[in-house]
Amino acid sequence: MGIRLRKVILKIGGILAFVLHPVFLFFYCFLFMNLTLGDKLGEYGHNYIIVFLLTVFFPVLFALIYAKDPFLNNLKKRPYSILFTLICYASLCFIIFFALFYASAFTFIFRCKPMEENNAITMYLSFRLLIYLIPGLVVLFILSFWYKISLHANGIGFLFALPFMPGPQWLIWYLSFSHTISIISVIGIVLSCIILLWQRVASGAHTFWQVFWGFCCGFGITILMETLLR
Repeated sequence: MGIRLRKVILKIGGILAFVLHPVFLFFYCFLFMNLTLGDKLGEYGHNYIIVFLLTVFFPVLFALIYAKDPFLNNLKKRPYSILFTLICYASLCFIIFFALFYASAFTFIFRCKPMEENNAITMYLSFRLLIYLIPGLVVLFILSFWYKISLHANGIGFLFALPFMPGPQWLIWYLSFSHTISIISVIGIVLSCIILLWQRVASGAHTFWQVFWGFCCGFGITILMETLLR
């Protein structure tokens, strides 16, 4: 019975490893912020396309073509796949920065009329998230030449650090979160992350310490960046 249960949890963890792949993390956050702040996907369609292309489509396509593995198990090809993802994220960060401080650029790049308040808030929060994510990707890129740190654990560490973020820029998000997702859903997300972390070790994809340091890296760098930017 224990072996069967283990196999079932491993399969669930394998599915979660795909659904909660770190390359999807920013796009999930972007979707969540837009939906909780009132956008219904249609009005700001260009935003979603640009974010999806730069944070999901191009990084996954590069990993499939270059490393031939979306999970980047090949240690030799891992660093340059991470580097390409870093370049994509940095490009999006530059676009959002340019759009936030130059309204005409936003109008040209994202849609045909000036952004409204809710969309501006989403763009600002997205910019902050990228500021946290990009230094983490730089660290992962450097470490990946010598150490196969868990990218899934790194993403989960980043996600778990967000509730500790102080400041009014997060208040709107959390108020929206409390009205949108129930406590049961939050527990489900936490349990899914725990199962995923266990699966990365139990499946042999990573050692315990690779998962541990991955989580610490994602959590620690996010907190550090918030402290520096406060």
